[in-house]
Amino acid sequence: MINNITEIGLYVSDIPSYPDIETVSYENFFKLHVSNNEFAFFNLLKKINILTNTNDVDPSFFVTYNIDVDVPWVTLSYKVYGTLNLWWLLCLVNNIQDATKNPALGTQIKAIKPQFVGAIINQINIQLRV
Repeated sequence: MINNITEIGLYVSDIPSYPDIETVSYENFFKLHVSNNEFAFFNLLKKINILTNTNDVDPSFFVTYNIDVDVPWVTLSYKVYGTLNLWWLLCLVNNIQDATKNPALGTQIKAIKPQFVGAIINQINIQLRV
């Protein structure tokens, strides 16, 4: 049972002893917490919001893909971005609540074009660290 939860107040990237991970990894956007001075964890109840409605964002920022094979989000991330670690961005853009479920065959997913991802990641970091 978790009785005492405290926020360490550091992001993974701010901890020198933490193993290096890609800057686009989802865990980079959350501060660490500790329960009972034993177990470190991320508060995944906090979330990142991205405007994806094409009425609010220029549609030229997106590309669409038709899902014609059963494939997990991490594989799609690799195909679109060349890394497994941007699965969360695909899920956010497509309003996916459960990333453990593969996209249904025949659906069309939307992805932010790779050339814009760096700017999006920087903006997320700025907003979260204010």
